Amino acid sequence: MKKTTLIAGILITFAGNAFADALPIEVLEQEFSQCSDDFEAEAQKCPDLWSMRCYNHLMTAHKNTQQCYKDVTIKLFENYYGLSKEDAAKKFDEHSQFIYNQYLYIYNDSSYCLQNNCGVSPYLYSEYATTYNLRFYIERIIGAVSSRG
Repeated sequence: MKKTTLIAGILITFAGNAFADALPIEVLEQEFSQCSDDFEAEAQKCPDLWSMRCYNHLMTAHKNTQQCYKDVTIKLFENYYGLSKEDAAKKFDEHSQFIYNQYLYIYNDSSYCLQNNCGVSPYLYSEYATTYNLRFYIERIIGAVSSRG
């Protein structure tokens, strides 16, 4: 019985310290919030959101924001899910590419676009949808970590 108690004590101590070195969720939440704020500010620099005039500017803003989201997500996965940096990056990349491909199919392969050549707008629409989907994804991760106490 004493061995069981000793082992249980060691496990509780280890489990209690498992997240002791983790970045506080509030720090990661602030980094995430900064990514979103920076994107909103950058998008406002070219307010004609759906015109070709703003295409390159907005595509760059989306890519930068998605990279910022990736950096935050990697830290979340490393600190709270025990993944290595490489595994976390791979998981994020697979998820974001899946989202992008799904939205590109929705916007680019519609009957209207196939008949009328929508040009590059489906790519911009897909980037918008991916950026916002990643934003919701990270909000859910932060919410799950925060609710654990």
